[in-house]
Amino acid sequence: MTTDRNRSDGRTGTQTPPGESPHGSTVAYIRSELIETQLLIRDDDLRDRVEAWVQESYDVTEADTAAEYVGSRLNGLLAENDMYHSPEVRRGEDAFPADCEGCPHYGSSCPVLLDNNRVKARERRLTDADTERDAREVFQRQARETGCVVIPALLEEWEAKHSDMVREGHELLTEVSDLIHTTDENSENGGEV
Repeated sequence: MTTDRNRSDGRTGTQTPPGESPHGSTVAYIRSELIETQLLIRDDDLRDRVEAWVQESYDVTEADTAAEYVGSRLNGLLAENDMYHSPEVRRGEDAFPADCEGCPHYGSSCPVLLDNNRVKARERRLTDADTERDAREVFQRQARETGCVVIPALLEEWEAKHSDMVREGHELLTEVSDLIHTTDENSENGGEV
């Protein structure tokens, strides 16, 4: 038996965790909420800070989700490196970036990027992932299965880049919600807005 999701895509299954949109990030969720409430903000300073945060969230994030970020960075590795011991390199290690050192496949062939079965399985799992957390788990699982040292580093990099942005966004969202709630109460009690 399945339950309806609290989601906009209408699929059924488990409920999407609060603060996380399906296949979206917390930053994208906060940005969407702030944009939606921006016109209700009458405090010029707060409105300016919200506008600045929204703009910064677009500027700072290369991708809205960890899955997009990791996928993009992995594709970048493949575009810049052969990722297998090809005839064009003297040593297999020369076909890999230094970031891959420590991987059991370093210098031979990268299963994360070159094994078509693994690539297709990852893409299928990412398509089936219901939340950002699920998508991160797909990458973490593949890293464990293959011994990849790059994926965990990329996920840590993603978290580091976005933790401050999320904290600041949550603080702004709370401030906006409190202001709107207070304004609504004042309006209901006949007070000044």
